[in-house]
Amino acid sequence: MASKTLFASKKTGTSVVPVTNTKNNAGGIAYALSDKEALAQYVVAGFLGGTFYASASDELDKVLELASRCPPEFVAQAAIYSRAYGKMKDMPPLLLAHLSTRGQEGTALVRKIFNRV
Repeated sequence: MASKTLFASKKTGTSVVPVTNTKNNAGGIAYALSDKEALAQYVVAGFLGGTFYASASDELDKVLELASRCPPEFVAQAAIYSRAYGKMKDMPPLLLAHLSTRGQEGTALVRKIFNRV
C-alpha cells in the first residue's frame, strides 16, 4: 500500500499541484511555457502539418514568433536538435531561414550549423 504521507495530494491546506495559468488551443486549462520551452516543444513535435485546433499556417506563425523572441544561439541549437534527435525534416531548415534574417550573428550561425541541419 502506498504511504499516505509520502504520496499525499495535498499538504495542510496547500495543493502540491501548481495552479494552471493559461488556456490551450482547445480552450482547456494549461500551464504557460517560456518562449524557449514552447519553441523546443514545437521543434521536436513538428506541428507544421496542422492540428485539430490550429492550422499549419497558425503553427508556422507561432514558430516564427517564438524563434524571434529566443536568442539566436538557442534557435541554432534547437535546429540541430530537431534534425539530429527529433528526426524532423521541415523544422530545421525553417529555423535556418529564420536565423538568416537575424543579422550578422544569425548569418554566422547559419554558416556554422548548415551541414548539421
